[in-house]
Amino acid sequence: MKVMRYILLTLLGGLIGGIIGLFVGSTQGFHFITQMHFLDDHALTIVACVIGIIILALLIYNLIVQKQALHYKAEAQQEASDMDHRENKEDLLFWRASILNNLQLFIYFIFLLMLVLNNASSHWTVWIALMFFIVSLTMMPYNFFVRKFDPRYPKIGEKDYTEKTLALMDEGERHITLLSMYKLYVMNISLLMISIVIISIFSIESGVNQSFGLIILLCLFVYNVFVYLFRVRKYYK
Repeated sequence: MKVMRYILLTLLGGLIGGIIGLFVGSTQGFHFITQMHFLDDHALTIVACVIGIIILALLIYNLIVQKQALHYKAEAQQEASDMDHRENKEDLLFWRASILNNLQLFIYFIFLLMLVLNNASSHWTVWIALMFFIVSLTMMPYNFFVRKFDPRYPKIGEKDYTEKTLALMDEGERHITLLSMYKLYVMNISLLMISIVIISIFSIESGVNQSFGLIILLCLFVYNVFVYLFRVRKYYK
């Protein structure tokens, strides 16, 4: 069964690679990407304002969710009845606040992707910096909320932050978290490998030098792979 699964994945990878190869050939080496201009500066400005409003709206909603989570947390501590339901509710609200916090950053990244795909002019760098500053400010209340929700959480940037956070979890939560993190680690390594290959091909075929992006990806690959392996190795000494 495992052999058949491996063969199917190999065939699927070959099929996807063939489709990418045909796509590269038919588009003359991705040259169309370097010539895309689907929005003018006025339209991009409107998009930037809309995205800014969406981010602020998400901030307001996130603050409401955080307030609800703290409310359920206080009720669960004061009333012993129906405690399991209240704890589940507060945990779900805490999870929702985390999702909303990261969603703001994701929307900002989508805006950056639009600028890059549109081959925006250099004056948009100011907009990028301004919106990054706004997103950073909107994410700050969440960091204070985490400490209010559970004062045992370590402060942002505190030494051994990961270890201290894991220590707060029970055995079941720790198992789920570590399993998820390891799966993400394996997937991230695979995606980094694929990204390095694709960007290299794109750089060669399009004639657009992507050395800077490749260097960043290589640094991320080296950091993720070797830091993890060396940390594992020290426990076997």
